[in-house]
Amino acid sequence: MTLLEKPHMPTPTEGAVAVRSAVRSNAVWVGPAALLMLYFGVYRGLGADPLEGWATRLKVGSWVVYYTMRIGGGMMLLSALFCLTGSRRALLFDAFASVCIGLALAVSGVLLGFDTGMRFLLLIFFGVLFIHSGYRSWRQYHSLAFAKNPDGKD
Repeated sequence: MTLLEKPHMPTPTEGAVAVRSAVRSNAVWVGPAALLMLYFGVYRGLGADPLEGWATRLKVGSWVVYYTMRIGGGMMLLSALFCLTGSRRALLFDAFASVCIGLALAVSGVLLGFDTGMRFLLLIFFGVLFIHSGYRSWRQYHSLAFAKNPDGKD
């Protein structure tokens, strides 16, 4: 077998480009989620005003939604910006942020219960969706571990 007949093996530079491209493509999905969360949390005021008190579980559930949309939207925006850098560690941050948001949405859905019509089902659904997104980011982080950057950076 001659040198020309050997199959093409990716160089470390090609591996680094593939990692950066895969991480940056994650920002395409994280960015709109962040903008929607911030829109509904800040401009539309989804959830209750926290100054209303802690009298019932409905108010607690609304309070959780109120801050999940605001703080979670900010976390997702940071995650999208971090993903644009192309660092593989951005996927870990995205996984952490997505799971935290998903848990908060699922808990608020359970707290709101059947008293709010279909809203509690949407919160639980989106909570599970965010948890799954976090799992996928974590899985993608580990699947990209084989590609090594030539400069030694992650």
